Amino acid sequence: MARYAMAIDIKRCFGCQTCAVACKMANGMPKGVAYSKVLTVGGSFIDTARGSYPDCSLEYLPFQCQHCEKPACMAACPTGATQQRDDGIVSIDGELCIGCASCIEACPYEGVRTLLEGAPD
Repeated sequence: MARYAMAIDIKRCFGCQTCAVACKMANGMPKGVAYSKVLTVGGSFIDTARGSYPDCSLEYLPFQCQHCEKPACMAACPTGATQQRDDGIVSIDGELCIGCASCIEACPYEGVRTLLEGAPD
């Protein structure tokens, strides 16, 4: 079975967030949940450059669920709410999620997994 992948040339990324929006729309993600984010790599504040004039730099880093071949988040989920489709996409069943955050702790990509809005705290 073919597996989905997303290749991003970070040298060309200018932080438009289109990849994050497309992912959110394609997966029907609720408010407050995103499988894809674009982080600003620069100064101490969002969208500020690092360095001193005239040698300033501002870069963006697309950051998303890697849909691992053997997802640690899926193995850690006590209810089976985290599932993997045949095509490799990792998804969350909001009806089964109890909000324990085991998946978040198990994910090797810090900040990628989030709780579904409305899940118990």
